[in-house]
Amino acid sequence: MDHNGNESVDSSVITATPLSPDFHAWQLANFSDGEIAVGDGSRGLDLDQDGFSNEYEYYFGMDPRSCQNANRPSFGVAANHPVMTFRKRVDASEGIAYTIQASADLSQWTTITRVDGGSDDHTYTLFDDSGDEGDGAKTLEIRYNQDFSAIPEGKLFLRVKAEE
Repeated sequence: MDHNGNESVDSSVITATPLSPDFHAWQLANFSDGEIAVGDGSRGLDLDQDGFSNEYEYYFGMDPRSCQNANRPSFGVAANHPVMTFRKRVDASEGIAYTIQASADLSQWTTITRVDGGSDDHTYTLFDDSGDEGDGAKTLEIRYNQDFSAIPEGKLFLRVKAEE
């Protein structure tokens, strides 16, 4: 693997995962040239052994050097509605697509859309947006628009997906 994150499968075939300029800038800000050269800053590696790859930590504004991440997504209940809080990059928001999904069983996921207010299923309200927190990321809090009394069996799982 080279400084740009290119990986070789064998000596005759080379595959490359292109680095976005934003990921590369994040990489340079968080890893030394030596660490990047040996692959410690690559997308799939988890240098701090916290269970989150560098790519995940980049997307969600986490610290790739700390296994004590306070910035991991969290879940709760507010006014009997499911709530999710997560961080997202602001300096690369045009190149990263964040998708909010819901599931009743963790196997079938449905993309939910932002509709502030209301009580429709498969929609959410943006409750809070911190704005840039000075590190290229911001914290968002979303509320699922249906309250638990309207959710079948009162069971709902939320997740956020990020991809370039």
